[in-house]
Amino acid sequence: MGLVEPLPEYAIVAIPIPGKRSIEHTLRHIANAEEWYISRMGASIQRRYEAYLRELRGGKRRLGSLERLRNVRLGATHTLLAAFPEKCSGTFKRAAYTKYPEELWTFRKVLRRFVEHEREHIGTITGVIEALMSSSRSGSEA
Repeated sequence: MGLVEPLPEYAIVAIPIPGKRSIEHTLRHIANAEEWYISRMGASIQRRYEAYLRELRGGKRRLGSLERLRNVRLGATHTLLAAFPEKCSGTFKRAAYTKYPEELWTFRKVLRRFVEHEREHIGTITGVIEALMSSSRSGSEA
């Protein structure tokens, strides 16, 4: 969030590296993945998350990528805190939305995937920002 909040809109939607995602697309991907991680904890936890997210949205149908990620994070934090007492120990699995229905998950694994996935994409976003800065420097030199 700190990397992208100060960027102008054109930088968020630009694709300076052919074949790579824009920052906007990366933010949407991160939000989708984080919702999927929540879904690994079971249908009741996912419903709790979705209900809280509806409250956050306040009737808005479509959110920008940054606002959506912010809401997903708030909803995930709220849901994880509420789910902690019942899900903090043991394993669980969910067959919905996956190619690996037998994969076992723990509360710790869900949290770890949140962090690892974001770290992976911080590198992606940093690369896009560097490419934008490089192209703007070379454009101003011309």
